[in-house]
Amino acid sequence: MKLLTFTIPCYNSQDYMRHCIESILPGGEDVEILIVDDGSKDDTAAIADEYAEKYPTIVRVIHQENGGLPNARNTGMRYAQGEYIMFLDS
Repeated sequence: MKLLTFTIPCYNSQDYMRHCIESILPGGEDVEILIVDDGSKDDTAAIADEYAEKYPTIVRVIHQENGGLPNARNTGMRYAQGEYIMFLDS
């Protein structure tokens, strides 16, 4: 079990995602990075998938239709596997 899940709700966040994800990757195998793509229209989904492929034991991605920030956070809570959950804006 992971100690901490970082849930990152994202909507059209391509300009900030790499910096956001790279800033928490040093947590290594103790963390789970759960990216919730909330129906983005830019390259957000592709960037999220790229990190999930590169770090399959750390990064997971959920793609959903746009439902707004509260909905994306609730999705993150449903899928989080860490003992603790933290929300991080991309």
